[in-house]
Amino acid sequence: MKKNIWSLTSTIALLLGGVAIAGGAASAQNADADRADTEVRQLDTVTVTAQKREQSAQDVPVSITAVSGEQIVEAGAGNLEDLKGYLPNVEIVDSPGRNRVVIRGLGSGAGNIAFEQSVGMYIDGIYASRAALFQAPFLDMERVEVLKGPQGVLFGKNSIAGAVSVITNKPTSEFEAEISGSYEFEHESYEVTGILSGQIAEGLYGRIAAKTSDEGAFMDNPVLGRDVPELNTNVVRGTLVWDASPDTELMLKVEGSKFNNDGSSWQLFADYSPGTLPYIAENDPASLPPGLFAPIYFGSRALGEDFILDNTSFINEEEATEQESFTTTFQAKHDFGSNELTYLFGYGEFDRSQFTDQDFSAAQVLSLDRGEDFNQFSHELRLASTGGGPLDYLVGLYYLDREFTLTTYQNLLGNLPPAAAFSLGGSYTENTSSLSAFGQVTWHVSDVLRLTGGLRYSEEDKDASKENSTYEFGSTSVLKPQPTNPARPNYSIDDSRSESGIDPAISVQWDVGPSAMLYASWTRASKAGGFNSQDVTGTLENFSYDEETAEAWELGVKAELLDRRLRTNASIFRTKFDDLQVGAFDPRISAFAVTNASKAISQGAELEVLFALSDSITIGSNIAYLDAEYEDFVVSCPDNPVAAARLDCFIGGTPARPLVDLEGVTLENAPEITSSSFIEYNQLVGNSFEFTTKLDASFKDETTLNFSQDYNLMSEPVWKLNLRVALANLDNGWEVAASAYNLTDEQPITFAGQAFSQPGVYWATRDRGREVRVSARYRF
Repeated sequence: MKKNIWSLTSTIALLLGGVAIAGGAASAQNADADRADTEVRQLDTVTVTAQKREQSAQDVPVSITAVSGEQIVEAGAGNLEDLKGYLPNVEIVDSPGRNRVVIRGLGSGAGNIAFEQSVGMYIDGIYASRAALFQAPFLDMERVEVLKGPQGVLFGKNSIAGAVSVITNKPTSEFEAEISGSYEFEHESYEVTGILSGQIAEGLYGRIAAKTSDEGAFMDNPVLGRDVPELNTNVVRGTLVWDASPDTELMLKVEGSKFNNDGSSWQLFADYSPGTLPYIAENDPASLPPGLFAPIYFGSRALGEDFILDNTSFINEEEATEQESFTTTFQAKHDFGSNELTYLFGYGEFDRSQFTDQDFSAAQVLSLDRGEDFNQFSHELRLASTGGGPLDYLVGLYYLDREFTLTTYQNLLGNLPPAAAFSLGGSYTENTSSLSAFGQVTWHVSDVLRLTGGLRYSEEDKDASKENSTYEFGSTSVLKPQPTNPARPNYSIDDSRSESGIDPAISVQWDVGPSAMLYASWTRASKAGGFNSQDVTGTLENFSYDEETAEAWELGVKAELLDRRLRTNASIFRTKFDDLQVGAFDPRISAFAVTNASKAISQGAELEVLFALSDSITIGSNIAYLDAEYEDFVVSCPDNPVAAARLDCFIGGTPARPLVDLEGVTLENAPEITSSSFIEYNQLVGNSFEFTTKLDASFKDETTLNFSQDYNLMSEPVWKLNLRVALANLDNGWEVAASAYNLTDEQPITFAGQAFSQPGVYWATRDRGREVRVSARYRF
């Protein structure tokens, strides 16, 4: 694999040089092209705020993908997960509790609710330190920016793998109103959005947006007698902007959302692949490998369970997830002429309850009732130069305070006689405060050469406490926690962490003529250590995990050629992680745990091409190659004997058990090749109508879903196709469209793990299948 990566990166490196040379040559030709044909359509400039100031994306020395609000609407994207096919080297993983973002193979592990994301998430500049604050659907978006690679200096300590920045639309000076809606036929889903914007009084502007949506079920549950899951969401946002003076602007934004997810998309499947050791023969429950609950799991066959991924769930519990969240943002900006001062305050909170059938079957084996209460507030003060001199600078201070409480109640064997059943109750509380100072300076060495250096100093204090109690219904259970069986002891534990450190970054930019820019960067970043909110052992060693660090370099080129009809961006990168934080489900204790892998490396290459073939036709393509693997990490072997036989397992650890060394093994959620391509045709019809059609395709290579390296926990390579056709009346402001997403009805596994105490049986979630949608929008 390493030979492949270096052969590919060598090719990309040659491309970098070739594009740069072409940029220099093309700059002279562009002037002639301007005179020869002034009617040729140029590509739109993409404006981003990746460096805390407005810039063209082509001027930023960072690998960045920006998706406009209009593109989000065209893609039918209701949330970040719906955009994953358009973002090579970016994975949105549907894991328990909430979605996770993975960039270039790196992202936070699953399951630990108290786990900060490795990819920082920001909403209008406010850090969302819990993914649940990102749960609200897209509403009235200006754009979404995805920055790849460590972003520690400007975005903070926990953006070690990258950052996702969502920017919402602001009030307009002129009156605007819009109403839109869509209906999806395959799963009977709908959404309705309304927007109103304009001037309220002299210098005061307002904007209000609201959305209600219902995502229909796509799985059959014969046990409950209905389809699952169904997601209903409501969100409303109000924004005010006041021009207090010619140089001072104040902005206040308030948003509230509520969602209810009725049911889940978990399915059970079994290993039906023959091997050298006993395996599960199809329709032969007796061949199931020995396990504590084999009779219970396969007793559900009487209800029709076939243990095949076929969009059928036999979960017998009434699962539900409900969340209410509230956020507010206040921003004040004052222009001093050569400097701009910005103050940003953010507050966010959510209450969340979730009931999950953890055995994912028709049997009453294991269930979890969980409640979460979270709030945070932050302050940021920045002073930035407004340009025009040899030095551009930005300095700032940042403070974050947050509180998180988690309560759990887990029931085991609840429908069996009292002597065999027990339940687990627990609570977890965490308080965090973080303070940092940061700065970045760009020196314009000449008209074509710029050097940038940045530094962030951070201090973070974190306190956590956890209580675990076992309630047993009887006195003869073999699972009763006793001194000789301490897997689930009663305990109360408290711990604290204090960390401080410096995250630096440097970069150099060289303009090869006015149409191309070469850049190189080096960054060192960190991610805070923390605590296992679902720990069941009660030991300090297992309760906490250490800080994670990364060192990265990137070399890239950004060019616009052929009179800005062709945009070509390319990069090669390498990031080395120490003490990588990894989270996964441990079936021995039926809980998710976080640990530190010793080392990991993520390296690869990315290429983006966008070309306006004519005034009517635009084509584009993104392709990414990724080689992300562990350098040193020892974990437990899979419990499935067939899967374990394919690995070099050995006996070790305390207590002694089968282990496997993952050195050289690919990271989970790190496909080798990902790509997305499109062709769009846009044509005026008469003087008032515009016809648009767009076909896009995305590809994702084989993907490892769990670091256990069990071959059952893999997602096969998949292509997806989308088609959209739209007709708009430019004079009257209406548009109607018909769209088909995932035309070939592909449903790859997105997240999976081993069933509780039963080798050979697994649970999984899959992507939704084909969707056919009609939509309409009216602006006035």
